[in-house]
Amino acid sequence: MRSHDIFNKITCADTLLSFDGIIPSLSDFQEKLITLIEQFSFSLKAEKHLVIEVERLCHQVCHYLDIRVSHSLQSKDLKWDDYLLLHHFYGYPTPALTDNISLEALLNSHDETISQYAIKLLALSCNLHKNDEQSLQLLALYQHKLVKPEPIKQDDDITGRSQVEERFIIEETDEVEISTNKRQLWHTPALPIMTTLLLILSLWYLCSHYLGNPS
Repeated sequence: MRSHDIFNKITCADTLLSFDGIIPSLSDFQEKLITLIEQFSFSLKAEKHLVIEVERLCHQVCHYLDIRVSHSLQSKDLKWDDYLLLHHFYGYPTPALTDNISLEALLNSHDETISQYAIKLLALSCNLHKNDEQSLQLLALYQHKLVKPEPIKQDDDITGRSQVEERFIIEETDEVEISTNKRQLWHTPALPIMTTLLLILSLWYLCSHYLGNPS
């Protein structure tokens, strides 16, 4: 599995925590996060990224998830102290100053994949701590890296695009009636209701899959 796919699972768990989902067992949830982080580290190393940067990145993931889970459990009168990921992997909590320095080193990495993961973690952290001036300043400095400039079209690309557009115009007339029928079907009362129900069921499935079913 690619590191990109595993990182998406990690961010999915973060999103579900933001919905204040129920965690039936903190130890089971810790095991799931540990497994994801181990898989993430293994995939990054298999993709030939620098080991030292992989370790720094995984440390940042642990640090962020510990803060995220602790924040989510506050309203439930539960504590994450006995399940800290930093304690599991490193045996100690790293001071915040060191974390910021390590994160900035990752943001300046020449490895685009590593720097992209670091920027996404920084964005998540800023979303959680909206009054953290240092994190907000870092995000302001590096968020431009998330924007991918579109490549300049070459002459062959422009010619090819013109041919595609011409073919589309010819075919568009034949598709007008079909598109009209689809819009009429969508505006029937049953379909929006069914779509809403499917979205709710999908969200419940994700919550059950990543956070476990409440007992």
